[in-house]
Amino acid sequence: EILGMEPVVETAAPSDPSLIVTGSHVTMINGVPTRVWDTVAAAPQPPAPDMVDWVPPAISKRQLLLASWQEGLITEAEAIAAASTGALPAAISAALTSLTADQQIAFRITWAAMVQVDRSNPFVPIMAQAFGKDDTEIDQFFLDAATL
Repeated sequence: EILGMEPVVETAAPSDPSLIVTGSHVTMINGVPTRVWDTVAAAPQPPAPDMVDWVPPAISKRQLLLASWQEGLITEAEAIAAASTGALPAAISAALTSLTADQQIAFRITWAAMVQVDRSNPFVPIMAQAFGKDDTEIDQFFLDAATL
């Protein structure tokens, strides 16, 4: 009791996550001093990023070969040959005919030395063409391959 007043009735702070407690004050409720909590509405939380829109920026060559084999884009023998000797699968080799001689050489060197496949690599569209896939399907391919 302070200066002849009744003790302040303490109330629990709100537990509603949509509210932020900014302070409190005492007010008279039905003649009884009562603590009242000052609150403001919490800012709405931004929605979680849509992970469906996320595409791995790169996959390993091993992931590329496994996914290509699992989807039936290359044969088991082609996958093993590509992994062990760097041989180009037939569908990719056939797609190179649309390139100039210098571009074909650059592609073959890139393929042979490739450790990972960057989604932004200019040769990805050539492989997409070889496999008959559009951009959306290639994005899904990268998502699936990244799990292997």
